Parts: sequence; structure tokens; C-alpha cells
Amino acid sequence: MSKKKQKRHQIAKGFGANSQAVESAVRKVEKLLYEKKWEKAKSKLEELEERFPNHREVLREKVNFYYEIGDTRNYQHAAERLLSVEPNDKLAMLGLAGAYMANKHPFLALQAFKQFLERYPQDQQAEKVRETVARLEEQRDNLVKDIGLDGEDAYTLATWHEQASSQLEIGQIEEACQLEKQILAKRPDFFPALNNISLARWYEGNFTEAIEAAQQVLAKQADNFHALSNLTR
Repeated sequence: MSKKKQKRHQIAKGFGANSQAVESAVRKVEKLLYEKKWEKAKSKLEELEERFPNHREVLREKVNFYYEIGDTRNYQHAAERLLSVEPNDKLAMLGLAGAYMANKHPFLALQAFKQFLERYPQDQQAEKVRETVARLEEQRDNLVKDIGLDGEDAYTLATWHEQASSQLEIGQIEEACQLEKQILAKRPDFFPALNNISLARWYEGNFTEAIEAAQQVLAKQADNFHALSNLTR
């Protein structure tokens, strides 16, 4: 998510009292960002989200906020939310793919870049995106091997695992665990999935299941660092 290449979102014009209120408020946030008053901008955005939940212009400005402060993790999740209500936003699509790369989710990045090319094959950024896709496709065999996956469905399972890890980062515990369980149904000894489940159960205070998941890993790989770490929390 390079600041030299990434473009900030621009507010779209709307009609009606609500649109005017949102536009006015977003302009105030933009001014705060320009003045680098990060805490005030964050507070204003939180207030706007309460008043206008899932409003595209508020979400766009939230994406801009995290871009300006260099928070790639929250930028990623803000871009995901924006695309859920504005799926054809080209800037958000490219920004999200870049955030996946920055946050070490290469399979999610590859998926996002391919979706961009499917939708906008003639875009001025398309050639650069194709080059990035080619590089990721060259690397993906080694990437799945590094995390202990193989077989025809390895790429799909790796993408699911990255999605689960991403959900875990924002506290979507059950969603993350369900995805990891889907992977374990196909690969019972996929230790990263068990480690994520263990971590998720620690987060929610379910220490019994957290310990059980960690012990499942250690029973087969006694020196697994992540499982040992989960046991000593």
C-alpha cells in the first residue's frame, strides 16, 4: 500500500438532507486529516459511523484515514467493508489487494488482483496488475509448501486459512474457527489451523478448548513454536 502509488478516495456527490449532512461531515474529516489531527479525525469517523452505518462515503473516508496513518491492517478491513457496499470501486479493489500483500496474505492478494482483472481488463493499471499476478503465481507453490499444504486444493485451503487469520485479527472468532474447521476436515494435521483455533479460544476465554487444540498439535509436533506459545499465555 505505497503512498506514492495509492490514490485517496474522492467523495461522490449525492442528493437529499442525509447526503448533504454526510458530505459536510466528511469534508470536516478531510480537513482534520490534512491537518494531521488523527485522534480528532478518528473520533469524528466513529461518530459518523454511528449516525450513518455502512454509508459508502463514511467508509471511503475511513479507508483514507487508515491510509494516511499507515495502518495497513485496519486499512484492509475498512476496504473490505467499503467493497461490501460498493463492489465496483476500483480504487478500493486495488487498495485491498495491496493491503493483503502488505499484511502477508498473498493468496488473498492474488484472488483480489484476479478479480480486478476480470472486472477491469482494460484499466490503465491492468498491465501492472498482470505482472503482480504472474509473480504471485510463480511463488505460490513454495508458499503452500511453506505452510504445510499440498494437493489440488492446496491453493483454496491456503486462501481459506488467510481469510480465517484475517477474521481473527478483527475479533470474528466463530467465523475464523469455522473456516479453519473446514480446512481440518480435509487436512486433519494442518497445524496452522489448529493453532489459530487455539488462539481464538484464548481470545474468548475458552481456555479448555484452547489448550486442547494446542495439545493436538504438540502430540504430533512437540517443538511447534506457535502451539507452545499458546500454552504459555
